[in-house]
Amino acid sequence: MINNGKLVDTWCQAKYSMEVFAAMLGQNDSMNVYVMSDYDGGAMSAPPRLTLKGSSGAETNVNQVHSMLTPASNTPFNAVRKAYDDLTRMQGDEKWLVILTDGAFEDGAFTNQQVEEYLGQKAQDINVMFLSMGADGAVIKSDDSKNIFFEKAQSNDQILNKITQICTRIFNSNKLEVDVSSGEFSFDIPMSEIVVFAQGDNVNISGITDGSGNKISYDKTPVKVRYSDKPSSRGYDDFIVDDKLNGSLATFSGDFSPGVYKVDAGSAKTVEVYYKPNVEIMLYLVGQEGQEVPYTDGVRAGDYTVKFGFVKAGTNEPVAESRLLGNIEYAASIDYNNGQQVQDCSNGSKVTIQEGKYHIDAAASYLKYNSVATHIDFDVYKDKEIQLELIESPEYQITMEEILHINEPMVFKATLEGQEIPASEWAKMGEPELIIQNTLLPEDKVTLYAEKGDAPGIFSVYPKTKNDSTKPEIYKYYDIDYRLVVSHAVDKSTWYGEAEAVFSAKESRPFPYPFPPPHVVIAWIILLILLLIILGYTPLFKKRLPKRLKSRPEIEYTSKIGAKKKNYSKGKFTKKTASVILPYVPERGTIKYLPPGIAGGPVLQVKAVGGQRMEITNTRAFEGKRDITFDGQYVEKGVRKNLVKTAGLMIVVDNTGAKCKCFCNK
Repeated sequence: MINNGKLVDTWCQAKYSMEVFAAMLGQNDSMNVYVMSDYDGGAMSAPPRLTLKGSSGAETNVNQVHSMLTPASNTPFNAVRKAYDDLTRMQGDEKWLVILTDGAFEDGAFTNQQVEEYLGQKAQDINVMFLSMGADGAVIKSDDSKNIFFEKAQSNDQILNKITQICTRIFNSNKLEVDVSSGEFSFDIPMSEIVVFAQGDNVNISGITDGSGNKISYDKTPVKVRYSDKPSSRGYDDFIVDDKLNGSLATFSGDFSPGVYKVDAGSAKTVEVYYKPNVEIMLYLVGQEGQEVPYTDGVRAGDYTVKFGFVKAGTNEPVAESRLLGNIEYAASIDYNNGQQVQDCSNGSKVTIQEGKYHIDAAASYLKYNSVATHIDFDVYKDKEIQLELIESPEYQITMEEILHINEPMVFKATLEGQEIPASEWAKMGEPELIIQNTLLPEDKVTLYAEKGDAPGIFSVYPKTKNDSTKPEIYKYYDIDYRLVVSHAVDKSTWYGEAEAVFSAKESRPFPYPFPPPHVVIAWIILLILLLIILGYTPLFKKRLPKRLKSRPEIEYTSKIGAKKKNYSKGKFTKKTASVILPYVPERGTIKYLPPGIAGGPVLQVKAVGGQRMEITNTRAFEGKRDITFDGQYVEKGVRKNLVKTAGLMIVVDNTGAKCKCFCNK
């Protein structure tokens, strides 16, 4: 109010700044206000003038600051010392010493350099924000490495801008960029809270609108921060009031989808928009094949990779990476079976999940002092192996009278990973499965079946004969390869085991026993018949007519009447179809050896005799006929043997009024 004997308005700036700080307090924040005039004359014991809690509400805190009056006095540095000493004894995630002054400390006796040296020796967990107001305010250098920050504002317009910068830093506010001309701002992740802080003459926040033009109202009436019109408790009549210092803070809560929004704040000089993401942390277990494993149905034991991410609050909808989430740090603690195993892990950690009950506490910090956490409980199941061991195997033997031990089973003992199967689970376990693996099984003679025993872990495999008889069939008994399979579901896990074995019976019957089974005998008979049929077509067993026989033999004839002129014609050689198709049957055929229209002898009947020769089977039809010759030979009377000729046979007929010659292979 008075600096170096001059009336100033920096007291308005200081109180306005404190009102803004009071309005910005978070739910868990607190602020002590120390008045420098309380420490005049070297005093160090005065308590803070105000203690404000964020949980009291912004309007209550702002009103307390606005109504606070102080005597116009000096600026002793003891106020800073007292505030610092109290701050060192307080607990908090983050501590700030905020210094507001419009003049030099101790009336100039405490130099700026001495202030810098004092603050430079502060505790590491305390941050300093120094705001110098007006032309005569103390000045120090910022030291970002020690979290000592300095700002100077000489005009009211500068105060409006500096105060938002200071609030953003002190309260770790997450700020969105706002287009000054249009009032538009946007975000690409879901939001749960949007806070608008507007400053300037006649500022009025009427609301925000989304990209579709829908109007969104604030939760409560905006909190007003404004200049003070009463400077001091001493009752000065002549003072300067800065009536340009006005601000309004409105909070909008809900489920805000990503998009473009617009704030309507009237003629505000500055508009700041702060946000709170509407996100929750999600922890995933990723299998070795890259699949994300859900927790709802339990998790199979095995090796996994821990993966973190954000989802929209109250849903499983993933939230993409965004600069609006800042630098994210994930951490989780996995508790196995109530503390038997505890493992800390981070994003990308490899973990081995064992059978049992798991509890996971996962947390993520983002935008420095924002955090979310989740708790996950799930069961881990493990598929277990059942070992099957053949512990009894009777020596089955086939005699002429009976199959020995046929009513005695092959016995298997089942254990679970080397341990006895619990009786409670054995009672729930179903019957085993028996799979026959032979390709040729005489099922009508012997088959197998399996059953679960009364004693835990005992399975029996019984041979079964036709009609449950112990007397053997006359046929051969083959070995039976089989597989015994046991499967049992326990909650989400599966107990499974299998074993391969052979049923074998020693044959003790004398020759000619055992006979092959009927289907084998039938198969051999069919194969033999097929072989005999095939052999019947081979040259060894089937005689074929000479290949050189012409289908139309050449005939040459000369008439005895009139001019003796040679004529030519064609005969005909025909195979009999049946003789060609049937195996073992020699090929037969006929040869027509006279020209058409000329009669003189019967058709020649021939049969294959091998060696490219043929037998004339109707030789007697030509008996005593001297005018018909075969290769110059006629058939004499009383012949008892058929003629055998080659394909080069020439037949001459000379009793038709013409002399005919038939060349069978010409």
